[in-house]
Amino acid sequence: MREAGGTTAPLIYPSTYLACTIDCAWYLELQPMGPTRTKLIHGALFPKDRLSRNDFEDIAKNYYKRWDITIEEDIVASERQ
Repeated sequence: MREAGGTTAPLIYPSTYLACTIDCAWYLELQPMGPTRTKLIHGALFPKDRLSRNDFEDIAKNYYKRWDITIEEDIVASERQ
């Protein structure tokens, strides 16, 4: 049995990763632009009740900061591979 508070993260081949967490969902899509370049598209999905909160922009900044950090780490790891 999957933990009630866990994350589901399917890979949608050939180029999309979707993460469904307890408080939001987000995705990464990779689009090859040639042999040495790849375009990364990142999107986030939040429940409607979160979007209507007065403090949503402040809360969302924490998510965006985290994603900026981890995306840079992923780029470095990919280049090393």
